[in-house]
Amino acid sequence: MSAYSVDGTASVRVEIEVGSVRVIARAREDVAVDVSPSNPNRGGDRAAAEAVRVDQTGGEIVVRGPHKPRIFGAGKDSVELVVEVPEASDVAAVVKFGSARLAGRFGAVRAEVPFGELSVDSAERLELKGGHGDYRVTHVAGDADLRFKSGMMRVGHVGGRLQLTGADGPITVDRVDGPAEVKTSSGSLEIGTTAANATIRAAYGGIHVREAIRGVVRIDGSYGSVDVGVRSGTAVWLDATSQHGVVRTDLAADSGPGSGEDTLELHIRTGYGSIDVHRSEGS
Repeated sequence: MSAYSVDGTASVRVEIEVGSVRVIARAREDVAVDVSPSNPNRGGDRAAAEAVRVDQTGGEIVVRGPHKPRIFGAGKDSVELVVEVPEASDVAAVVKFGSARLAGRFGAVRAEVPFGELSVDSAERLELKGGHGDYRVTHVAGDADLRFKSGMMRVGHVGGRLQLTGADGPITVDRVDGPAEVKTSSGSLEIGTTAANATIRAAYGGIHVREAIRGVVRIDGSYGSVDVGVRSGTAVWLDATSQHGVVRTDLAADSGPGSGEDTLELHIRTGYGSIDVHRSEGS
């Protein structure tokens, strides 16, 4: 393992073609890099590990594996990288085929994983360019911009703005405090709590919002049911239409919001499927 001194937090970029990357943020004053072949008994993996280069310019460190231009698919030469950085460091990780695991608390994170798996514990900001795989994010304190093509996206808490786009696969988000735009072409959408304006779209798949608190929430579906829970004490203006389905609500009519009440403007459209709007469970 090689160590590189930095003054405070670091800015680290890791790029490999095939293999696994693990970045660990902890209380330390340097950046440590450990490189090993995925299979020590395979010559190609050993050669790929030996070809990994680390460059440092001040607090910026780049860890780059060998790149072999290919027309189709991935190569077979695979490496494993473990990088330890100071807490709150900025990280960019690119893994073309494989996995990236970011453990600990980071600053700004940019990740590109076209084929494989990504998990992020905690970031100040997050930008993800995914492709086909399994993507999991636990916590983003600020804004998050997440995109993937197929597979699964699982997001915990986003404290700022959320932009999330998928093409094929289920999406789950526990809570968004800021404005949100979540959309997919095919796959279910499950949102735990929205606390600000939100636009939610699914062409093929059901939409479930467990609790909407305030703001203007627009939900558009084509094929699939829609279920929305509204927090108790929130005054709702409801506009819901299903072209081929039933609209049900147990919300009581009222003359308007009371003093200090949160207000929610809820617009729901779907083509084929029922719409259910009710008070959220436990509220």
